[in-house]
Amino acid sequence: MIDNRLGGHIVDGPTGPPRIVKPGLVILAQKSGAALCPTYVSYEKPWIFNSWDRFMIPKPFSRVLIRFGPLKYISNEMNTEQFEDVRLRIEEELIKGYEEVDSYWKVTTSPLRHKGTKCGN
Repeated sequence: MIDNRLGGHIVDGPTGPPRIVKPGLVILAQKSGAALCPTYVSYEKPWIFNSWDRFMIPKPFSRVLIRFGPLKYISNEMNTEQFEDVRLRIEEELIKGYEEVDSYWKVTTSPLRHKGTKCGN
C-alpha cells in the first residue's frame, strides 16, 4: 500500500488568465485531503514566449531555481465566502512567491556568490 502520493497542478490552467488560481485547486485539495505545496521555478536566462502565460524555457547553461513553500491543508468545512478567501490567499501567496524567486537573479551577480547552486558543486 502506498502511504504518500505526489501530484502536480498548474493553478492558472491551460488557458489563463495568468496568475489567477482556479477553484479546482482548492476543491482538489479538499476532496483528496492532500496538502498544497507551492512550488516555484525560475530561470536565470529564459526564452520567453509571446503567449498568454509568458511560457519560459531556460537557455542552455542557464541556472534554474526551484523553491518549495510550506505545506497547506484545506478545510472541508467552508462556506462560499470562506472558500473564496482561501482561494484568494493562495493566489496572493503564489504571486508574492514568484516575485521573490524571480528577484533572486537580480541580486545574484556572480555564480561564485551562491556556491552549491550549480550542478557539480
